[in-house]
Amino acid sequence: MSDSPDHSARRDAYKKEGIAWCLSLIAAIATFIGLAFLVDRTYHPDTASAIERASELSIIHSSAFHPEPKEKALFLLGVVTIPLAFTGFYLLFRKVLTTFSSVTLRRLFAPILIVSLLTVVVAGYAGLMAANPFHLDAPNSHDEVALSNLQFYFIDTFLYVHPALYTFLFFPLAALLLWYREPLWQRLPPLAERVAGWLCYGWCGGLVVLVLTIHVFRFPYTYPNKYDFSAVYYSMVQVFGGAPLLVDGFTNTYGLYPHFLVPIFKLTGLSVLTFSGVMAVLDAICFGLLFLTLRRQLR
Repeated sequence: MSDSPDHSARRDAYKKEGIAWCLSLIAAIATFIGLAFLVDRTYHPDTASAIERASELSIIHSSAFHPEPKEKALFLLGVVTIPLAFTGFYLLFRKVLTTFSSVTLRRLFAPILIVSLLTVVVAGYAGLMAANPFHLDAPNSHDEVALSNLQFYFIDTFLYVHPALYTFLFFPLAALLLWYREPLWQRLPPLAERVAGWLCYGWCGGLVVLVLTIHVFRFPYTYPNKYDFSAVYYSMVQVFGGAPLLVDGFTNTYGLYPHFLVPIFKLTGLSVLTFSGVMAVLDAICFGLLFLTLRRQLR
């Protein structure tokens, strides 16, 4: 049975939108990479003087200080460049694609989809295979054995121990279920469809609960936890004690969040447990809202 005109038009509209998004995202990332390359080649800040000054003021050894002005510049460049470039390219590609016929859109859709997926896979692989920057000067036993980012994040996991099962079984199976979800869903009887929906909701709810529980702790005993935890907890303690941010040079790497959380901790008291608990709740809320947004938008 041939598609109705309305169904065919909707399908072409989805393909046009998908092509525009993929091309715009790739073009925006390419634009940022080009500008970042220029910044990397032309911007060479002097961090030695900052480290020397910090070592004079702090009792901590100077090796603990790693000022990153170039990284900050690249981050701000990405924040500004990628949204503007994506919007501009999207408007451009949308206008160009309106001149394409349905046959041309269908011919473009598959290869562009494949290129976008390969881009994600290659970028993810490159990031995971990059060298662990802390391996040579390892602050803990975990960094000593982790030569790459892949080993740092996954060395003790099922994924790392059984990569073949994940690559050739679990991942393709999940991709096929997503790709053919609608045809499979339509073949299920009503009761089985409801049960499958409940299982999906239960799985997503379980992930949100897991995110909540793994972020709550009483004290960070390991060195990486203490080192990373102090970056977010110190500012909270100071603001809770009455020292306002952005006054007398008191800044925070992660923004003004302590001022927004002070009213909560005035009620609960501030400790490692309450702080980690509030942050865990905020993480769970974020993931829950992401789920609700995706559920509403994706069909």
